[in-house]
Amino acid sequence: MTDKDKIIEYSADAEDIRENLDFVRSRFEGDGLQVPEGLSEDAVRRMLTEEPVGAPAKSNPSAASSKDAPARRRRLRIGIAAAACAVLAIGLIPLLHSVLPGSGAPGSSLIADDSGLVSFSSYDELDHEMKNLLSAREQSGYSLDGGYALAINEDAELADSDSMAADAPMAEAKGSSEPSHSDTYTQVEGIDEADIVKTDGNYIYYLSSAENQIIIAKAKNGKAERVSAVTANQGGYIHDLFIHQDQLIIISWDWKDGGSGLLNHREEVETTTATIYDVSDHASPRKTSSYSQTGSYLSSRLIDDHLCLVTNEMMGSYKHGEMLPQFSYADGALRDIPVEDIRSFPEVATPAFTVVGLLDLTSGSVSKDSVRTKAVLGCSDEIYCNGENLYVTASVPDSAGYVIGSDKTSEEDEVYFPGYFARDWKTQILKVSLSEGKVRTRCSTAVDGTVNDQFSMDEKDGILRIATTSSAEGADVNNLFLLDENLKQLGACRGFARDEHIEAVRYIKDKAYVITYEQTDPLFIIDLSDPVNPVIEGHVKISGFSTLLVPCDADHLLGLGFSTETTEFGEATDGVKLALFDISDPSAPAVAGSEEFPDMYSPVQYNHKALLVGPDADYYAIPYERNVVTWDDAEIIEEELSDAPEESADAGDAADTGSQGILIFSAKAGKLGDVRKLETRASVSRCIYIDSYIYGICEDDSIEGFRID
Repeated sequence: MTDKDKIIEYSADAEDIRENLDFVRSRFEGDGLQVPEGLSEDAVRRMLTEEPVGAPAKSNPSAASSKDAPARRRRLRIGIAAAACAVLAIGLIPLLHSVLPGSGAPGSSLIADDSGLVSFSSYDELDHEMKNLLSAREQSGYSLDGGYALAINEDAELADSDSMAADAPMAEAKGSSEPSHSDTYTQVEGIDEADIVKTDGNYIYYLSSAENQIIIAKAKNGKAERVSAVTANQGGYIHDLFIHQDQLIIISWDWKDGGSGLLNHREEVETTTATIYDVSDHASPRKTSSYSQTGSYLSSRLIDDHLCLVTNEMMGSYKHGEMLPQFSYADGALRDIPVEDIRSFPEVATPAFTVVGLLDLTSGSVSKDSVRTKAVLGCSDEIYCNGENLYVTASVPDSAGYVIGSDKTSEEDEVYFPGYFARDWKTQILKVSLSEGKVRTRCSTAVDGTVNDQFSMDEKDGILRIATTSSAEGADVNNLFLLDENLKQLGACRGFARDEHIEAVRYIKDKAYVITYEQTDPLFIIDLSDPVNPVIEGHVKISGFSTLLVPCDADHLLGLGFSTETTEFGEATDGVKLALFDISDPSAPAVAGSEEFPDMYSPVQYNHKALLVGPDADYYAIPYERNVVTWDDAEIIEEELSDAPEESADAGDAADTGSQGILIFSAKAGKLGDVRKLETRASVSRCIYIDSYIYGICEDDSIEGFRID
């Protein structure tokens, strides 16, 4: 940018800067406060253009990217008004800390235990701390909506009276005559994840978004016949489902009467519900029980006979005495979670709760003895679960970061909390033991940076491996931390792939495979065999980037993601890309093959559950949509339509050369090939297989079957 261009740009921004700063200054003056020097126009402009300072990168095997490269998708964009509010928020952080649980504030005797969490002796004590938190916001006129705490509680082993029926007899297993069929593609073998489609080999259960119900269809020889349908509990909106033996478990959300608990006086509260149906008679599903907990649905896992349900009760607004999380079973009435089952992190900047329910499914019904619900003041972002342990993560601003909120929306004690941003971030981690059907909070810690998704985490031999993207000297860098069973750091590989961010991670035994991206797609192989000294063994670059890594065999790794192209605006995605990596020599990985499909989209690029792995991994399949009409073509079509008489044929239909269906390919013997497209009449959301047939579950609720030889 030339000096002349800069002058023009700054001139265009000057009026906006002054307008936003005038508003912020008016807030100070309205409260009789002196306007800080940091709110001068020049000071705010310097803050916007200044790069944050961080630790220098320790290693960078990849070449530095061009300085003219476009901003990355995950870079947080900071506005003029937001930056001005950040100055306010920084000054209010000490005030917030002085009133939070466990902070040593006057009148507070709360002390965190060995797990790093705070417990409450009474509802009054909890309400007192919540009022202190609200008072800090009200006094400031701004909310500090930035710190996310985490969830889960109960660090001590549950007493016998508070335990689940872990030793209840297992339901009789299905017979061996069940047809071969696919399962939802999951991160951890044996730990099921909810999805919008499931099959037991005889029936297909799938979500109809249009009808807001689960359709049950009998599948045989490539055909599917609808036999029944199940609606959500009390008319709620369905997220997804599980199939557990003869039980259909539907997870939905709805708004319920807030109930009449000790502290709860809300007219309505958002709840997430798990409704259980007996589908032994598929033509007549029978509801057997349901369970609800407050908060929006975050995630869930099916671990043998136990369902783990995690929700976030984020408060867009808050009034005194309305923050207690609740749950319901049997009669459906919401009940306050007992105060002894509620914990808090020592410092919390957001009025929210993460609620965790653990249900025993062996009896087929939910009762006081088969479910335990816990909560922690704070909220969460991602979970990783291997059955023995659950790890809950949350992104929190670094102490040097900026945190902002907004002022009150009314003269009452109701405050609106919008989004937040920070210059630097940390990931807070909580470890929870789920062994023996009991819930024990073990420990917590924080590491630099933020995680990409659940695949950024993995546990092996009691060691948690977690990959993050953080900031150093104004640029993205990437890290991989190894933490012992108490979440104490053993070793770390810091600062690799400068100016890039993590798009995919996969752990295989003592290796970590990490995809980073800015303009190319480097695959890094990191040796974790010595947890104290992890080292990068090798890397290879390829255009585009993968968002999911799938182990094919001992020597090959399949990457699914995006192809890219260079445009006048910078690097842009333009289709689906498959890449097969040869990892037989970790010091010199290579690209064994790749396929690009321009103008194609697949849900697998964003959701790993959209991947179908065929029997013995003989083939892979993903849903796809393709539209080959380019922008230039669209302009020509539009021009032709504008010149054509109204009674002429629809040129748009004639030019519609798009398609949808299932893309099938193989990745065997070190080769990527056997690519086939099975076109369908409607868009496909998921694909499954039963014996020799593959079924596309379409978004119009139809099912199309194909024989796979």
